[in-house]
Amino acid sequence: MRSSSCLTLLPTWLLWTLWSCVSRVHGQTFNEIKFNAVTNQMKKDALDLAEKVAELITASRCEMSTYYVCAKNNYDACTSVYPSPQCLGGPNYLVEGCSGNVSSPEEATCSGWYDFSTSTIRFPAQLAKGPRGNPTDEDPDVIEAICSTMGLDHWFQDRREEYADFWADLGVEPRAMYFGSTSGAFRIWPGRHSEVCGYYDPRVRPWYVAGSSGPKNVVLIIDMSGSMNNFNRLQNARDAAERVIETLTTSDRITIVPFAETADAITDEKGYMLRANETNKKFLLDTFLEMEAFGSTNYYDAFERGFQVLEDTIAQELHSPSNTAVLFLTDGVNSEGPPLEDVMELVTTKISSISKDLSKSVLLFTYSLSDDTDVHVFPAELACAVDMGVWTKIAKSSDITDALSSYYGLFAVAMGGETNRGFAAWVEPYRFATGNVLGTTVSVPVYDRTLTPPRFLGVVGVDFSLDAINSALGGDAEEARDESISRIVQSSEENPPELELTQCELQAWSQRLDTDDAPQCGLNCTGDDAVEIVESPCLQQLPYPDDLFHNFDLDGVSFKNRVCCSMGVEVASGDQCPLDPNVPMGVKELKKSGGGGGGINPVVIAVPVPVAGLLAIAAITFMVFRRKKGSQSPEMSPERARPPPINEAFNGIAIAPMEGDVYLPPDDDSE
Repeated sequence: MRSSSCLTLLPTWLLWTLWSCVSRVHGQTFNEIKFNAVTNQMKKDALDLAEKVAELITASRCEMSTYYVCAKNNYDACTSVYPSPQCLGGPNYLVEGCSGNVSSPEEATCSGWYDFSTSTIRFPAQLAKGPRGNPTDEDPDVIEAICSTMGLDHWFQDRREEYADFWADLGVEPRAMYFGSTSGAFRIWPGRHSEVCGYYDPRVRPWYVAGSSGPKNVVLIIDMSGSMNNFNRLQNARDAAERVIETLTTSDRITIVPFAETADAITDEKGYMLRANETNKKFLLDTFLEMEAFGSTNYYDAFERGFQVLEDTIAQELHSPSNTAVLFLTDGVNSEGPPLEDVMELVTTKISSISKDLSKSVLLFTYSLSDDTDVHVFPAELACAVDMGVWTKIAKSSDITDALSSYYGLFAVAMGGETNRGFAAWVEPYRFATGNVLGTTVSVPVYDRTLTPPRFLGVVGVDFSLDAINSALGGDAEEARDESISRIVQSSEENPPELELTQCELQAWSQRLDTDDAPQCGLNCTGDDAVEIVESPCLQQLPYPDDLFHNFDLDGVSFKNRVCCSMGVEVASGDQCPLDPNVPMGVKELKKSGGGGGGINPVVIAVPVPVAGLLAIAAITFMVFRRKKGSQSPEMSPERARPPPINEAFNGIAIAPMEGDVYLPPDDDSE
């Protein structure tokens, strides 16, 4: 089969026509070919975004000029007026609460502001320690993540223009694109306002965990003996279980094994692990939260029950064909059941056999919480007895949630090898906060691969509505939706990542929170054996700005007054949109951007077709071109006119100080 270079000159809309003619030759239906093209484009967007983020951070993070430009040159998702907002409307851009009592989005006259010329910044409230919600140099990695990714705004705009025809021919538009850093900083495009401020942390969102750990089986073994009633440990353990459960996606499997004198497991009705869809996650959480702590502690029964459920699930091929995490939390010494020697043999034997049978890694995470040093001895020894084990000493009860829920960070460290460079995760479809649209996220981990081992920097995500995939699949809406979900799940579980970890990397992970602890497993990782798993501080003193935000003109303004706008007029007010009556003048003076111009680069795809068909293709090209000539794509229609380009002084990674005000992401579409 040969490819014709002539086809690289054809735009996407024409290739759809050609594919329908030649698809039978290749044994695929037109919709199958179209579906593959759509999902491949989605994945490509996420992979390319990850590469761009890595390029920007590695090139500019330690450059002083980065921070001169960054000062007062970002837009906050709650308090900033944006430079070129647009009131687009329609089902894709409708904001709940702005549309009034209309029967369909098409009837709405009010919508929400979007700004395609800029991204916005978000981070959790605990990182906003400075004046007016700014981060401080106490958290330099937050400032570095925000400032070194400012160049993404150009990339976002260019990407939208480059593939405009591709998406216009499907009748849909891509949703948000974003980057969540390991520090908790979050940059999202296009710019729009958040309803809830100071809450969003990308690191605990399903798209972030999926992108940084891949599909997995999770066995969560939690001590529920009577001592867990002390010092609020039980409630913190419940919070930890909730955090772990909520970060899983439909590609994951999970069981919870609460134990005291005996152990039980929360499974499906047949005793197998549960797929982590929304229904099963609610069932798991509701069941676990009803349990009380009492009795003594039986390690053996806990591990035996957990491995039994895992092995039974594998035997029925209901597991995730990927890696496995076993999380074990205790606050007491073993006081019931077989001796610790038997527990050690059980755990090491089971992990070895399961890992061999699956040809995948089984990681053991042990956590111990107590003022009694004896409690920590066996969990530490157990972690050292397996190939991929790590023990964490939890200093106080309030740290349980963060300790257990950060297990996926070690997966991220282990996924940095070249074999996983093209990995992407798909998230179970969910309803976007805007437009009441069902969609999904493709997420990809970001690494600084100039270092050895590669440093994990965070995760990028690209949102898409299911309309794009449904359009490719054809059929009625409900049937296409179900098929979309099925294919997304299948895509998520194909080609799971390979985990590669050295013992010194395991030690570095174990000591990341408390370097005063003795080296894990007696290792002495110094000299050439020493490794770093987090970004090193820059060598020179950097001029971190104390104010990242361009303006705070909307500080204290309600969400509706910040976001709602009236389509077709320059401002929203009173009887036009359901706004609060006291609208500040700064909001009333917002102007809807008239947009910009410029052409669109056509998407070009080479499709293998028989040479004998070239004459027919030329004829089709001529006829379709004549039919298409003069038509206007949805992407270039007046209500979707492109915004003017952002300040050219910051293009890519070339950074130079600006004059005047220089400049701060969101969450809703990525929740």
